Amino acid sequence: MCWVTPAGLTRRSAGCATPRTRSPQTSSSESTRRWPTRRAGRHEQAAEAEWYCFRRHPGLRAFQRFAEHLRPLPAWQRWRAQALAVLERPAEPGSWPRHEFAFEHGNSRLVELLLWDGGVEGAWAAAQRGGCDSAGWLRVARARAATDPAASIPVLVRVIDTARSRADKRNVYHAIASQVAELRRWHRQAGTDAEFADYLRRIRNDHKNRRAFRDELNRAGLP
Repeated sequence: MCWVTPAGLTRRSAGCATPRTRSPQTSSSESTRRWPTRRAGRHEQAAEAEWYCFRRHPGLRAFQRFAEHLRPLPAWQRWRAQALAVLERPAEPGSWPRHEFAFEHGNSRLVELLLWDGGVEGAWAAAQRGGCDSAGWLRVARARAATDPAASIPVLVRVIDTARSRADKRNVYHAIASQVAELRRWHRQAGTDAEFADYLRRIRNDHKNRRAFRDELNRAGLP
């Protein structure tokens, strides 16, 4: 990790090293006159250090540190575009990993970054364009459901169906029932209650021999 001291000096840490520099001594009046330039210079210096770290370990935390130093500068949009390009690693369009724990599939890290950066539409587009892991799909679907629940419904259905195919414990049943209740809210917002009713009947029929699962559905108010 790289960080910047109050004096604007880039310090050194494991995995990311940059040289230390010192500003020349100046008089009080000269320092006052040069402050805006010196401050901008420190931001640029910090940005270069954080960019170095970001390129070595690209991800959300590195981007957050990077953005902290660059947002005040006119060059921020250029730096931001470069960072997004680094994280653009698409798999098949709209794909999910074959294995539930295959983290960082496709544009997973890009989706995470865009959600933090306030770009729900951009995150949704990145997931559609290059796929992401299951957790990323669920996060972006929940964010998009606030304005377009109908578009998010198929994502949550896939999350639920994948979990149902592997569920065998009560705590897992409880989590699935909570997601089914969440799906019902989205259907209500989208005006597709009948479609949800059909889906719930199918779930109950698929698990008619799993009393524990049916009990969790009942507790979630899903008779």
